[in-house]
Amino acid sequence: MSDRDPFKDIESSSKDLEESNIRKEVVFDIEVSSESNRKIAHEFLMTLYKRHFLSLFIGSCVTVVVLFVAFAMYGSVTWVGAFAERRTALYGGLLATPVAMLLVMGFLEREIYAKDTWTLDRLGMQPLSFVHSKKAYLMGLLPFLCLLIAGISNAWEVSSSFANPYYTLLIIGQMPVVVFEESLFRGVYWKYIVIRFAKGKSMLNVFLINALLFSVIHLPSLFIRYCDGLLAGDLGNALIEIVLLFAMYFVTGLILGILRDAHDSLVAPLAYHLVYNILFFTIEMNPVWLMIVQAALVAALLAIRETGWFRPTEKKRSEEAIQEFQRPIMETPLHTVVRWFFLVGNGMVLYYYGSEMSIGDASLFMISSIVIVTSYAFLGFLYSKRMFFFKLPSE
Repeated sequence: MSDRDPFKDIESSSKDLEESNIRKEVVFDIEVSSESNRKIAHEFLMTLYKRHFLSLFIGSCVTVVVLFVAFAMYGSVTWVGAFAERRTALYGGLLATPVAMLLVMGFLEREIYAKDTWTLDRLGMQPLSFVHSKKAYLMGLLPFLCLLIAGISNAWEVSSSFANPYYTLLIIGQMPVVVFEESLFRGVYWKYIVIRFAKGKSMLNVFLINALLFSVIHLPSLFIRYCDGLLAGDLGNALIEIVLLFAMYFVTGLILGILRDAHDSLVAPLAYHLVYNILFFTIEMNPVWLMIVQAALVAALLAIRETGWFRPTEKKRSEEAIQEFQRPIMETPLHTVVRWFFLVGNGMVLYYYGSEMSIGDASLFMISSIVIVTSYAFLGFLYSKRMFFFKLPSE
């Protein structure tokens, strides 16, 4: 006979079910929970989700680590030549970006989505047919205010990077990066930060911390500016530019966080971020003007957020709720489409940086093209087929 106590099994099963319900109803919907439930959620977060925080931290750091290792490798070999050659070598370090992003994407799927059975609704994504989603994607018009002010001040010009015919690939290919960043910072990270740092109904701490994390992940691009200034012998002006750019990333992160909270949706920050990046890569605007316009946007959005005009009512959300967005995220057709979109877009970015690294040398460009396309196609095949380190735990 078995020594197991059936009553203990029932009690354990009941406890697991209760724990699961709390995790679903409190931890991931904490924005609408009471202060007492927020404390309960925090306790669960510190126990059940401690490993998940570690996974998120490691996953996000992979990109930065790979980038800086690549910078060091290219720098040690090529910084002995002329200024133009040394500067081009920096772009070679950015070859690591799309590969690292792909690895992080697979890592997050393994460690976060697969374990927690995330849904699109939980992530903050709703169908564009929703009434409040239509309000959300109208936020994509806001970045044009920056362009309007720049036009009035006559402080803009078309980006000089268009001298490289492959620059369009970068503009198109960075779109999946925006989707990745928003899914991470205003999706996965957002839930954890709200639970840990929200003070009652105040979301100020959440906005500030989320914006700071968003700024830090852009440090590699600031590193390029630093190297440009160092190699050109103009480090003073480069440092001023770095401070302005970091502040601009921070203010942009504030806007994206406010949009995420005000609309209770990932659609709004996605729309803003996509349009803003396209303008940023196409038009070179005075960073001071960008800061002024975006700071004014922060103040305006905070004021409008208090009116509740952006956020849908619970009745409207329940009326519009559809089963597809309640399914595990890995099982939805939309996630499959995003994965392929992400894969192809990152391949474009990779090819652009390869062209930058070998510009002016046709033979080097041909060799790098063959290596880049072949290696990334192989990596993409492994990712799409869920093989080796991309294989999910349940498979």
